[in-house]
Amino acid sequence: MSNIMKRDTTSLDVALLRALRTLVNESSVTQAAHVLGIGQPAMSGQLARLRNIFGDPILTRSGGGSKPTLRALELMPAVDEILARLDLLATARHAPSAPTDWNLSITIAATDYARQLVLERALPRIRQEAPGLHLRFHRSDRDRVREWMEEGSVDVGIGAAAVPTGRLHSRRLYKDSAVCIAARGVMPQPLTVDAYCALPHVQVRFGRASEMESLIDARLDVLGRTRQVALTVPDFAGVVEIVRSAALVAVVPRGFLKRLVLPEDVDVRDPPIALPDVQCTLYWHDRTNHSVPHKWLRGVLFDAFKSFAP
Repeated sequence: MSNIMKRDTTSLDVALLRALRTLVNESSVTQAAHVLGIGQPAMSGQLARLRNIFGDPILTRSGGGSKPTLRALELMPAVDEILARLDLLATARHAPSAPTDWNLSITIAATDYARQLVLERALPRIRQEAPGLHLRFHRSDRDRVREWMEEGSVDVGIGAAAVPTGRLHSRRLYKDSAVCIAARGVMPQPLTVDAYCALPHVQVRFGRASEMESLIDARLDVLGRTRQVALTVPDFAGVVEIVRSAALVAVVPRGFLKRLVLPEDVDVRDPPIALPDVQCTLYWHDRTNHSVPHKWLRGVLFDAFKSFAP
């Protein structure tokens, strides 16, 4: 914290600290204003106050955009520490110990498939035992979820990607495996690597390619092969109907199909190359690690997925 205290910071408040962190994370006044839910003039005013307090531009022009100054980046560890301690203090103050007494929101970043699993397997217990707990679901983007957790816009993440170390904690929630689907007659028997690569594909991308598709592409790359992607969609919803309506093949989680009444005209095959199971992980930030409601919710989720078998 000493870097911050070297200057007169008597006019520095929590809102300005959050503004500073968001400006550095977003490298944009416009985007920072959007993240914090305030107008751009107000955000510009906060940036002007921060520049006056720290005697530093905070953001400088770079190419077609902006980037944080070295001084702003040096301040981040102290800012993160202060805000994390304040978050813990706010959570602990008068915090009811019984789930029935809680009245708070928790934001979960998840794919549409993971979201549906949570709603089906955990929501009934959550509603029964903690009716005042408001769950908000946020789109999944494994390239940005750490940033969202650092700024506090996301509390819990569910995803297949490896979780960075540091301020994030993680634990395996469930595992799943990949299957190929297409309209009957599209995939030949047997489905060889050559045949698979020759078919046009539906690609699911939320931020970037799904973990299962990334695994397949990596294995094909070793063989010097690639897939022909004809269509890209942001989630798994509707993929079955897409492959039924066109001669396309898609890779989806096996557990996703088990939730559906699959039409008889859809074929399901194992991929033509051996793939490991995808480990789906629950991860959360250090600021909520000791929060009683958050610990309770994580326990509910772990219990709900103990019997999950795709």
